[in-house]
Amino acid sequence: MPEVNLENLIRQLKEEGVEKADQQAAEIIARAKKEADEIVSNAQNRAKQLTDKAVQENETLRQSAIADIKQAGRDTVLLVKQQITSAAVRVFEQNVAAALTPESVRDLLLKIAGNWSPDKILEVTVPAVDKAALEALLPAAFKAAGRELVIKTGANLTKGFRVSVQGEEVNYDFSDEAVFASLQELLSPALKDILKNG
Repeated sequence: MPEVNLENLIRQLKEEGVEKADQQAAEIIARAKKEADEIVSNAQNRAKQLTDKAVQENETLRQSAIADIKQAGRDTVLLVKQQITSAAVRVFEQNVAAALTPESVRDLLLKIAGNWSPDKILEVTVPAVDKAALEALLPAAFKAAGRELVIKTGANLTKGFRVSVQGEEVNYDFSDEAVFASLQELLSPALKDILKNG
């Protein structure tokens, strides 16, 4: 009988060892499975975070690109407006200078003189380049109108004239710069409105 007991004991030890090994193996497998699940879950979470971050960065870049395009559009419109305004200014300057011919200056001076009493003597300051032509036109026209006139040269005048009443503080500036400045004051709001509203 002692042999049977020994055999039973060996069998029992083997069974207990196998059971314990099976139990440890099951625990190791369960732990490994749990760790694998955690690794997969962490990887999925990290992938989601990276995807969300990439989507957010992409949206930020898209919004930035849209803002840059809008700014470029505004800059282009401003540049075009400035160029159109500059072109208009050049045209006005040229037209004002071209309109102030000796004949037109004579006609303007006669109209101005007609608003003052005949005993007033007008002093006219003209550009040196126009003096000879105006001296040929003005005295006869003023004499025919019963008016007196003194013609002087203005060193800083390029076109147009300045007129005053001799002995008085009355002074009018019809130089190309003054006429252009007056036109610009009147026309700039209209030009701005055209540019603004297309």
